[in-house]
Amino acid sequence: MNKKYHEIVKKTDRIHFIRKIILDKAGGEDIKLYFGQLPILEFIVRNEGCNQKDICEFIKVSPASIALSTKRLAKAGLITKVSDKENRRCNILTPTQRGIEISQLCRKNFDEFESRLFEGFSEEELNFLNKSLDKMMNNISANENFPKDFFSLAELAKPQKGRK
Repeated sequence: MNKKYHEIVKKTDRIHFIRKIILDKAGGEDIKLYFGQLPILEFIVRNEGCNQKDICEFIKVSPASIALSTKRLAKAGLITKVSDKENRRCNILTPTQRGIEISQLCRKNFDEFESRLFEGFSEEELNFLNKSLDKMMNNISANENFPKDFFSLAELAKPQKGRK
């Protein structure tokens, strides 16, 4: 294996783990957001009164994943779920004040992380990096038929029942 390839992949993995650590700490000591919950919480904050189907269509993950995430968000006191009077199988989702605050705090932490990550990069360097990453994604996606969006890809990465 090319040593340079291995070095670059290790660095991208490290950036990913640092970002994950920031997510784990983003809500403070009393809130631990699971992977993928921040985009769901942010969607609910921006689209107050939405339902789980709206989130599924936006994020492109299974209804079961959204149901579990919204259940956890509600249990943590970040959103409320109320049955729709016209369709009892549908829940209306609303952020709590605490959910809004956590969403804003997490977004602020991620924005600061991204600013530090790309500090000192010129516009030209950012464009080159973006094009290079697109090229890498196309290389690995071409023969594997991987979905283009992040959340569908994350759904594929989840362990399947009976698989360890």
